[in-house]
Amino acid sequence: MATASVLSNTDDCEPCAFCLSKYSRTRASFCQCKHCSTPLCIDCTKEHHDELLQEVTQISHRYNQLKELLQTKHNIIVDETAKSIEDVNQYFKTYIDELIETQKKIISDIEEAKQDAQSSILKIDSDLSMVGIEIHGLAKQNIAQTTKTTNLLAKLKSIEQSINTYKAIRTENLLKTKPEFSIKFDCALAITGAASSDTIAKETKCVPSTILKESFSKTSPLSIPQHTKTQQNLADDMEEYDDLSDSDDNNDTECGFIETTYPIDRMASDGENIMYSVYYDDQPDIIAYFDHLNRGDPYRDWNQSRIEDMIWWGTISKFICATEDAIYTVEYINTRFKILAVIREKWSYCRVAANTSSLFTWSNSDEYDFNGIEVYSTEFESIKTINFNSPHIGVFINQSVSFCITDNFIASLCTRMRNDHKVFQVTVCDLEMSKLYSLPLGRCSDNAEIRTDGEDQFFITTGHRKFYILHYDGEKQTVNLKNDGECIAVLHNRRIAVSRNRGVMKIINY
Repeated sequence: MATASVLSNTDDCEPCAFCLSKYSRTRASFCQCKHCSTPLCIDCTKEHHDELLQEVTQISHRYNQLKELLQTKHNIIVDETAKSIEDVNQYFKTYIDELIETQKKIISDIEEAKQDAQSSILKIDSDLSMVGIEIHGLAKQNIAQTTKTTNLLAKLKSIEQSINTYKAIRTENLLKTKPEFSIKFDCALAITGAASSDTIAKETKCVPSTILKESFSKTSPLSIPQHTKTQQNLADDMEEYDDLSDSDDNNDTECGFIETTYPIDRMASDGENIMYSVYYDDQPDIIAYFDHLNRGDPYRDWNQSRIEDMIWWGTISKFICATEDAIYTVEYINTRFKILAVIREKWSYCRVAANTSSLFTWSNSDEYDFNGIEVYSTEFESIKTINFNSPHIGVFINQSVSFCITDNFIASLCTRMRNDHKVFQVTVCDLEMSKLYSLPLGRCSDNAEIRTDGEDQFFITTGHRKFYILHYDGEKQTVNLKNDGECIAVLHNRRIAVSRNRGVMKIINY
């Protein structure tokens, strides 16, 4: 590899450069490298030759790695394109099926309204005919009867009022939403450019790649610094709140709304239908069930303590309701609610979340002096405890208001007071509650909430007119709402329902 030219006159030769620089000795050079003109002795010539061979080997190895990586990217393009086409086809198939069912229901309701209206008109016609018979009989008697005349006039006036006020009342909410889907293949740097659409503000925050790689590994949890360092990190995170603004010029992204019979305080969805709770001060709370195929929301009194949190656990196909003295499962079967207490304990604070295998409760119990997470099986047997007094868990767990989990991550919201305003941040951890990263999110109310689609994508309400969509790698989208949003229900077909103590849910496509 390395070729050398032998020096003709050893009296005029330079000292060996390698001997001087690497070994602090002086030797006469025997030749010069033809590639770099470095004077070398015989021993160093071979060493230099070996070094050049090693560099070429490394370059060749790097080249082969890049070729393999490039082939991987080619495969990604093919696979992702095929998957995207499959997802779009499935979306439109489901969407069309739902639209056809909705069309049938609307037409059926119109026909039902027509029959009811015809029955009402027939009744008015029958009443009018009866008055006509009485008038005919009165005329045949040819005798003035003041009382009968007065009664007949009153009946005619009532019938006339019914006829004059009878009219068609149309309530239309025929949304025309144009679905959108796109896929781009580009360098990662391109993601941090302009927003993906005119209505969604997209922000990308870089998370160290080592964290993301280790979060999927099967090795031991990440090594997290002790509290002193964690507190400093949290303080650094909270400084970022000063740079956050609640003003935004973007339009909202709501694609429609769904009306409910009662105002919503907590809610969860199986993807199609929604169960929600309604708070009352002077009577028992209720739970109601919104069925997208039927009118009216059936309900029943909730005679337990108030529902503090509500989720849908798809693994067991039941709703989970958390109160301060028990965890309940709720099923809606054949227009009836089936309620069962599965975990009983006294908590001063309790929230629930679930992934495909386990139920997690984030609770604080003064009675048992416990602050942490209990993990339960699908049979509601306790299988693990995560105590927040553990040294590897930082202060990010303090003042938590909501959390959710996937098969890979736990994401939680905690609040702080900052410049006389309540602000909050989202913290993403592994399933052992080792912190991966935190993101400040600005101002919030006491009832901010976080939910997930189970695909490591998180949805966050603030109690105000901002809504966030967060991917596990730190990419964040900001959505402006027309009204404040607190509770969330994750629906099929990449839709989110958001509400706050109103009889209407805003629907967001993502």
